[in-house]
Amino acid sequence: RLDVQLVPDVAEGISDRNKIPFEIYPNPATDRLGIELEDSFGEMEVELTDLSGKILLRDQFANQRELELNIESLASGLYFLRIKTESGFGIEKFLKK
Repeated sequence: RLDVQLVPDVAEGISDRNKIPFEIYPNPATDRLGIELEDSFGEMEVELTDLSGKILLRDQFANQRELELNIESLASGLYFLRIKTESGFGIEKFLKK
């Protein structure tokens, strides 16, 4: 007999209105990562993490729609970029060559 327990999706219940839409480019990237937000926000926190969730970079920005991060020192691999504001947050993955 096999017992199966259903676990709800962690994203379930997160409203789309609380997600911050943004794009990252180029993807894959080599030394610089551009970030373009649909709107500018008063204050925002940008975090870059590896697959294990370890924070490799954290920075604060204000009133900007376009950002550029230097990722030259990162090893090749998959990473996550998270942007958090008072309005909500957004997360995107990217590949470092």
